[in-house]
Amino acid sequence: MLVRPTPGRPDLVQLSLNVAMAAPDVALFADYVDVSRGQDGMRILFGKMHPLKPGTCIQAVEISFPFHPFVSQLVKTSIVDSNPGDTTFQRKVEAAIEPFGYVPIENLEAPKEIMQLVAFRSNLTNMALHDDDAAVDFYHLDAATMHAVMTAAAGTGQAPTAGFKGVMRIVVSPMLLAYFLKKCAVFADELTSEIPRLKDPGYSGR
Repeated sequence: MLVRPTPGRPDLVQLSLNVAMAAPDVALFADYVDVSRGQDGMRILFGKMHPLKPGTCIQAVEISFPFHPFVSQLVKTSIVDSNPGDTTFQRKVEAAIEPFGYVPIENLEAPKEIMQLVAFRSNLTNMALHDDDAAVDFYHLDAATMHAVMTAAAGTGQAPTAGFKGVMRIVVSPMLLAYFLKKCAVFADELTSEIPRLKDPGYSGR
């Protein structure tokens, strides 16, 4: 990761991420997702449902995502038309589904039982789409590391580097990814209506 200071904004840095070098070592295939709002941030739940036991989730991952980067990074880089004339990633996902004639996912029933659950914090994502497959990489830039690199950038004016790896890669179908992005968009609208400060980028990356 390369960190660049932003002129005139000591609180704002630009992150340049080498996704190949920082790719997560752990991956999970998911056919279920839910997004909800918690006290500590957005709660994203990805899981793999049991093929023979309806209502049972074999393995699930709960990702706590702070409100600010949820709006300024995840949503802004995937859903919002940040560059006029460009096609958003969300539209690309929807367009990839149409040629196959797949039925969009409108609703998913919450599992009644989760056999194995792990949880982690994330504040940065990178999403990819290829043909009939998709993936979401989750990263976490912890406060101590960010403080160190921002202090170094402000003091030297140089672009320090901070090595880190992605926490987990979630492999999904384009249909599930489209469903996930729609849910994120709804919550982003609610959050920015209640807390306009969240529209301030704070940092940019992906």
